[in-house]
Amino acid sequence: MRLLSKALLVVALSIFWPMLIEAQEAQWHELTVNYQFLILQDRYVEAVNMAKKALEVAVGTFGSEHVNVGKSLNNLAFGYDRLGKYAEAEPLYKRSLKIAKKNFGPEHIVVAISINNLAANYTNQRKYIEAEILHKRALALHEKILGPNHHNVTTCLHNIAGLYEQQGKYVQAEVLYKKALRITQDAYGENHPELGPHLSSLALFYHSQGKYSDAEVLIKREIEIYENAFGRNYPYVTTALNNLAKLYVSQGKYVKAEYCYKRSLAICEKEAGSGHPDVLFVLENIAECCRKMGKHEEGKRYETRVRNMRSNR
Repeated sequence: MRLLSKALLVVALSIFWPMLIEAQEAQWHELTVNYQFLILQDRYVEAVNMAKKALEVAVGTFGSEHVNVGKSLNNLAFGYDRLGKYAEAEPLYKRSLKIAKKNFGPEHIVVAISINNLAANYTNQRKYIEAEILHKRALALHEKILGPNHHNVTTCLHNIAGLYEQQGKYVQAEVLYKKALRITQDAYGENHPELGPHLSSLALFYHSQGKYSDAEVLIKREIEIYENAFGRNYPYVTTALNNLAKLYVSQGKYVKAEYCYKRSLAICEKEAGSGHPDVLFVLENIAECCRKMGKHEEGKRYETRVRNMRSNR
């Protein structure tokens, strides 16, 4: 009877084991989706905790070298990056890259993306030499795998441009920002929403260089593209409006800045709700703008809203 019971137990476990694995896979997937939602909500502390749980489940379910473990490591590292914990993110990116190479080989798109992510981490740590080497490697891989005009290639160009900009290599940075914009424009046309991020990056670069007219033209073009494609209340319009407002503030054009900020605020409140972090960000900008205009009472009202939102978070 004991032998029979043992045999039956083994059979029962062998039947139950696939169901157990399936449940753990579902749990990992759910944790990963929740992590992504938290990242989109800028709730980075919660996202990091969620990523830790997902990583633990991934290792226990798939084994330490599985691609899903690599993905979880990358997600956790990204969360740390958003919190400014760059040194903690670095070894996680390295482990993720190692897993990607083991599973896919040295010339796979997942490897290229992993290299890019580690390079961005190095940039954040101001390890510029290491960052440039990896960014160029990521660019070469993307061009080889996807072709020279792919969206990912323009992202790589943008990243290298940002690296050069941080180092004060402005001529090299401008060349790459323009190249990324030109490739995107040739691929999608002059009025496609894919141009938006590249217009924004080049505009912010010009703003930092004091080329206000050039920056204004690009931001207005970005706004027009988004409005024509998605409508006047599209979320990306709010970001562009904020950038335009900051440009006007830099020039002392406070009335124009106030208009842009208030329009951005209206869109944020309508689309995301009055408690969204983007609303808090815009309120702070309007309050500062009001102070510079001498509209102290109105500025105080916005500051009160900011304090109330912070206390309720």
